[in-house]
Amino acid sequence: MECDLYKFTVARMKPFSETEIRNLCFQIFQGLAHMHHKGYFHRDLKPENLLVSKKSCKDQ
Repeated sequence: MECDLYKFTVARMKPFSETEIRNLCFQIFQGLAHMHHKGYFHRDLKPENLLVSKKSCKDQ
């Protein structure tokens, strides 16, 4: 992964639409559910700890 969610949001010139927010939340919650299902948990969920792909970083 090339950048984190914090850097992605700071570098972005326009606010997220409701659809984009829903998609990001859905993906985060899906990943979290998968981790919990496997017996892991994350104590420090914050934008700096959520990595996004190169495609997301370039689609600013």
